Amino acid sequence: MPIAADLPDRPVEADDELVWEVYPRFDEDAAEIRDGFRAASVALDLHLEGGRRLLQAQPVETDGTESGASGRADLDVPDQWNQRRVSLAPVAGARIDAAELVIDPPLASGAVGARLEGWISGPRVEKTRLLAASASPSERVLTTRGSHSSPERSRGLTQPAAAVPHGGIQLTPATRLDNPHWTYSWNAHGPGPRPVLQGLLISRSPSIWIGDRGALAIRVGLAGGGDPPAAEFDHDAEQAHPHRYRLESVDGIRIDAAATDHAARIEVTFPSTGCIALCAPGAPLEIVEVREIAPDTIEVAASSLLPSPHDTDPLRGYHCVTLRGPGLRARRDAEGLAIEADAGTLTVAIGSSQLSLETSRAAAAEVAGRSVADLARAAQRRWDAVLGTVEVAGTDEQRALVASDLYRLFLFPSRHDEDTDAGPRYPSPTRRDRPDTAVRAGRAIRAGRMLTNNGFWDTYRTAWPAYALLAPEHAVELLDGMLEHVRDGGWSPRWSAGTSLDAMVGTSLDVIAADLVSAELPGIDLDTAYAAALRNATCAPSDPRFGRRELTESLRRGWVSAATDESVSWTLEGAIADAGAAVLARAAARAHPAQAPRYQADARYLAHRALAYTSLWDAETGFFRPRADDGGWADEPFDPRVWGGAHTETNAWGQRFSAPHDGAGLAALFGGPEVLGEALDAAFAEPETGRARFAGSYGRVIHEMVEARDIRRGMWALSNQPAHHVPWMYGHSDRPWRTDEVLTDAATRLFRGIRLGQGYPGDEDNGEMSAWHLFATLGLAPYQPGSGMLLLTAPQVPEARLRPIGGEELILRATRRSASDRYIRSVRRDGAPWTRPDVSLRDLREGGEWVIELGAEPVRWAQPPSSRPFFAPEGVERIALKDLVEVPAELGSIGPGRSRELHLMPVSGVADDPLLVIGLQDAGTHVFRVLADGVLIATFVDECWPWPLQARPFAVPVPPGTRHVTLVWDEGPAVLTLIQLLAAPVG
Repeated sequence: MPIAADLPDRPVEADDELVWEVYPRFDEDAAEIRDGFRAASVALDLHLEGGRRLLQAQPVETDGTESGASGRADLDVPDQWNQRRVSLAPVAGARIDAAELVIDPPLASGAVGARLEGWISGPRVEKTRLLAASASPSERVLTTRGSHSSPERSRGLTQPAAAVPHGGIQLTPATRLDNPHWTYSWNAHGPGPRPVLQGLLISRSPSIWIGDRGALAIRVGLAGGGDPPAAEFDHDAEQAHPHRYRLESVDGIRIDAAATDHAARIEVTFPSTGCIALCAPGAPLEIVEVREIAPDTIEVAASSLLPSPHDTDPLRGYHCVTLRGPGLRARRDAEGLAIEADAGTLTVAIGSSQLSLETSRAAAAEVAGRSVADLARAAQRRWDAVLGTVEVAGTDEQRALVASDLYRLFLFPSRHDEDTDAGPRYPSPTRRDRPDTAVRAGRAIRAGRMLTNNGFWDTYRTAWPAYALLAPEHAVELLDGMLEHVRDGGWSPRWSAGTSLDAMVGTSLDVIAADLVSAELPGIDLDTAYAAALRNATCAPSDPRFGRRELTESLRRGWVSAATDESVSWTLEGAIADAGAAVLARAAARAHPAQAPRYQADARYLAHRALAYTSLWDAETGFFRPRADDGGWADEPFDPRVWGGAHTETNAWGQRFSAPHDGAGLAALFGGPEVLGEALDAAFAEPETGRARFAGSYGRVIHEMVEARDIRRGMWALSNQPAHHVPWMYGHSDRPWRTDEVLTDAATRLFRGIRLGQGYPGDEDNGEMSAWHLFATLGLAPYQPGSGMLLLTAPQVPEARLRPIGGEELILRATRRSASDRYIRSVRRDGAPWTRPDVSLRDLREGGEWVIELGAEPVRWAQPPSSRPFFAPEGVERIALKDLVEVPAELGSIGPGRSRELHLMPVSGVADDPLLVIGLQDAGTHVFRVLADGVLIATFVDECWPWPLQARPFAVPVPPGTRHVTLVWDEGPAVLTLIQLLAAPVG
């Protein structure tokens, strides 16, 4: 089909590219989901002088995907713009006669709509944009990656930020300022084809869904250009890098900005009279003071308190702003403060604090007298230090993706503490002394370093193992910054955004700490990490922001009941967290030999609890399903395609393999490695429909459903975190090479579009999706959370050099006979054969050269992973335990001289000493004895339950054949909430 195109009337040059965009419409009338993508089967061909055609000369696009139309239905994303770029180097010297649209959809397998619909933008010929080989890592980063998103489709849901690694604030451009959530979008917020910059934002936002806190906005525009001021721009005039943000608007406004940990400087050059407005996104800015320091200098003191759907007591921000420029004129308005300036350069120096105006002034003083260029150079040095931890040999796009992966990874977590003359201080997330005022926070101000802005349900999967691999020294500091929450409030957060939020499921910081302990990183505060994990695992919280749902009851029955929302996710994530806690208990036993028996009992109990995932396994259907309190299935009629309910942001298909901590145990549930492999293949074959009839408890189609559909790999929803481990589970099957197939396919298809503000298949949460892509590129996978082990997979680049902060240089080199080779054939470490399928973070920290030979056909190059769980306690024969109490014991009050008798089921023997589990309503210290058939077998003196509603295990040497165990309480009145005798029967 010929199309009109404005193409150059000159010979093609070797550095020319054909560039165009396509927006294919998904066919909602298609009976088969696979047929809904057919509108993407398009290409542009060029007719060249002499009868040549571009598609015959150039079969691939610059991102490595095919340039023809026939295979694009499996590549381009429907209902979004997709950029296509084809190098014209093979036809250099020829003239272009005409352009033609090629449409070549696959045959439909069922009923489809009456027509294929879509839109084309372009085509045009542009010069190839390649960075110089000498470009620094920070210059390769495009911080706009992931911002081309909408509420219906996520390609990352990120905001571009100029900052420093783990900085306390981020300086972000804003295309919308009427709410504290969605403040920048590639093109969704503008009234026309160009985006409109409404201003810049001093932000602390960890994600669009969580929103900002204590933010300050600086609107920018020309006088008379609209109210509020704004500036239309083209993305080609936007330079968004980690260390610096620069933009020139259509009407000639030039913006240059950079940030430090808690301050920023902005230089705005107006071609005519300009406007600056100080405000807050989604809330009025409280102007405390405006002072005219000189005719060209104004100092403003202000504070902001933003509404939050997640926090009833959000943190306030305090801001000191100094403006210098010609002809400044300020007036207060309903939003905050409006300032006009004559043509010329206006500088804005900002200090921001969550402690007080005084602290914000001190932060502002750090950037006083320093230019944006100076701040940007300092920030760039800090960024290049962390972005330089990975250097890959690959295409320009691969190098940009890896650099951008690392940017997102090291942007988070963020500093919550601030620098003061007395040392680092932070406003307590949990403790308040008095109400806030306009000049000072009313929260308790505490000494120490604290980090925030992390959703651990997301980040434990890939981001924290990446810190351990690339920056082991920093990883311990990052963990310690999170453990400061435990020192402050007694609990670890599930989601930290300044304060702790009641968001997502699982106590995943337990797994993070276990990963770093397993990696044998020195300097970890093991006692605090273990105390936090133990409390999460054994104590029912009184505050829903902390701990786990329905804990007391689930300890008794083994699962979270279907009466609790997301019960399957709570149960499975709890099991993973308990595996991490068992690792920490085992480490504590080694670290504290005098208290080893206590920690060893804890380790056995927690390891047993890590197998709780098995309690929800339905052998008949082969899925994890919700149970009622009485054990009955609670989701009849069962359909694994239905979303929500017992499953967090997924369905039963999405959680079918959610026991990554115990792959061998999961394979056993299925019936062995072969059946697990068949089940994984089935998951990749069963299409996700994204249709309303499967919306379940959500009541509507949510964006995660559509994104999962658009992955086009069955029920594998790489677009969201619950599926990120699924390809790695092939490592426990009879077909481990399938991991290489899936990862190569995903890396090729699903992370394209970085130049169009895309580059992700779904939400990029605090570096987690970036770390997933980074690991896939390197050929590593953190497949057993908490173990400190990485699965070896097929690298996507010929060579990667890792220069870890706190480790030795590591070279990962892939050898291929053909570019299509994607299966590991052999691995050698420093020349010696390596036959294990995985490698420890400890081994990788020693550096060296790893050569991975890839081939065209799968082979069995490695032995299977160990079948013994990594969290298994030392010296214990069996992990799974059973409650031997035949009749539930009476709970309630117990005091000195009183007892409880446990009637046991008959067993001929047990593998190890049973664990007597006692749960108490209140914290306290107690003395008690244990008798077996009337004979004293153990005395426990001054045993402490440090927290209310805690359960504790005690190893007791119950003789074989015992039918009655008696608990005799000797000291300290208490209220019993749980009594169990757990053991592994034999015979």
